[in-house]
Amino acid sequence: MPDYADLLSPSEEVIDEPLENVDEPEPVEEDLTVSEEGDEPPPEGDEPPTEEVVEADAEPSLIGDGKTIPAELKELIKLHPDSAKLLKDMYFTNARYNKFGKVADLQKLKDYVDSYGSLDDAIKTKEQIDSIGDLNELVESNKVYSRLDEQFTAGDPAYVDHLAKVNPEAFSKLAPTFLSRFGSDHPEQYNYLMSQVVMSTLINTGTLNDISLLQQAAATGNVEQIKQVAARINESLGAIQGLSQKAPMIQRADPRVAKLEQEKQQIAQERQQMFVSDIKDRTNTWASPEIQKALAPYGRLRPELMKRLDIATKEEIGNILGQNTQFQSKIKQAISRGDRDGALRLYKQFVTPLVSTAAKRVAGEFGLKAAPKRQPTVDQNARPQTRNNRTPVESGFERVTKFPDVKDVRRDFDDYYDWAAKDQFMLKDGRKIKVVS
Repeated sequence: MPDYADLLSPSEEVIDEPLENVDEPEPVEEDLTVSEEGDEPPPEGDEPPTEEVVEADAEPSLIGDGKTIPAELKELIKLHPDSAKLLKDMYFTNARYNKFGKVADLQKLKDYVDSYGSLDDAIKTKEQIDSIGDLNELVESNKVYSRLDEQFTAGDPAYVDHLAKVNPEAFSKLAPTFLSRFGSDHPEQYNYLMSQVVMSTLINTGTLNDISLLQQAAATGNVEQIKQVAARINESLGAIQGLSQKAPMIQRADPRVAKLEQEKQQIAQERQQMFVSDIKDRTNTWASPEIQKALAPYGRLRPELMKRLDIATKEEIGNILGQNTQFQSKIKQAISRGDRDGALRLYKQFVTPLVSTAAKRVAGEFGLKAAPKRQPTVDQNARPQTRNNRTPVESGFERVTKFPDVKDVRRDFDDYYDWAAKDQFMLKDGRKIKVVS
């Protein structure tokens, strides 16, 4: 986490150390002495110099635009005319170096190239990665295959369902091979499975019942019944034999239908991504003012610092919610239903109690300290308001030291979460309370 002092410095750094692998710019040949007006042509480019307008309340800066000398530097040169050329050389040299990025960024780039041995090796590796295709698609495909591998290893029936749905034609071709291999590797389980198939067939065709009738007819000597039942049995067995000798026609999937189904799935995924993105944007918009309130005790902060604190606090809250199984389960259900309002209520319900704690933790990591609280002036002669001789109330709220039981709290009004964030609650008996330490 960056140090607070770093965040208070200007947004660009003045480089005062040499950079590796960066050519030293040639010294400026023009006359670099300062005129009385303080104007000077820029060392490069055809544009005429422009006098920089500095607001009265603006924070002093020596960064500039790299083309004109900042007013603060001009004042410094006037105080040290003997060092005018040195100061200007330092300014324009630093401006040129900054075109390549900050020192830390250049060092990261150098370390990246060095990790591959040379610039050519780094370029070749980058080209190989690009030739693979979209890395996000590869990651998603890897997740799918990993999930299928887990299902297969666990003997999950969902694995077979996936194979049957993703390619019915290939599944029908492999099924006989699978059964044959199953019979050779696991004969006992195969015989058990096949015996169930045979018994189901005999029952469904009525053959098993006919065998029972044949036994009864034979016991009574009813020759005519024996002939009728034997004929039905023979017909059923013949039908079974015919099915075993005639391979069924395999219905090939229409590629146009498959393509249409794929496009439908893609559109559905894009809509869901837009839906989820909209929920996150709305939640972030709501959360930012709450985070600013939580950071108010740390004084007036620079916009840049506040922005970084806002991002870090949201990341901290996101990490906490990512481990909350109850929240994850409920938010997935709301998203699957397309319930935008329900998803926003869930975020508000779970995020609100976390804002204050997360903001304080992040502020501490940034090196911030809360300003001491100002003790309010108490009028000794003022009489506190009371309500039915109970604890004194302030602005209609009764002060209590313990949180109320959940079943006694009303949650059916719009400002419930805003009240809860301030430890304020409306009870079902009509009372309004504020929990104080």
